[in-house]
Amino acid sequence: MNILIADDDAVSCALAGALLPRLGLAAPRIARDTAALDKALAVGDLDVVLVDLRLPGLDAPKLAALRNDAEGPAAAPPIWIELLGTTAAASLPVALRKPLQRDALWALLQQLDHHTATWADLIRLFGAGGVREMLDALKGDLRVQREVLAQDTV
Repeated sequence: MNILIADDDAVSCALAGALLPRLGLAAPRIARDTAALDKALAVGDLDVVLVDLRLPGLDAPKLAALRNDAEGPAAAPPIWIELLGTTAAASLPVALRKPLQRDALWALLQQLDHHTATWADLIRLFGAGGVREMLDALKGDLRVQREVLAQDTV
């Protein structure tokens, strides 16, 4: 899952950067201003954008334009999550309070991407080695199933 944190607050960026790997996810990309946000969105490979609406230079029309550009026909649009201060009103369908809380972030990401949550859960439960063993066993089972199917079609 490719995640972008768009926030000019260094502490919030550091916190998010530390939380995501602990949840079994890749470290996020960071955009500390609107120019960096524009550049990151132009790549087009983001799954989730955590955006602080108080990012300097980001107002409602700019946010709407960024969301529309990111939702072009060529790529699946990222899911936008608003990072709220204690008094901000939610303007996006999904929001988290600042400072980010591990459990709230994890619960939200599980809802957004079931497959990522499942793999992260497996790794947390069985470790990377255990997951590799399970995958090897599944691959072996697939080979056996393919041989059985090949015999049935002859």
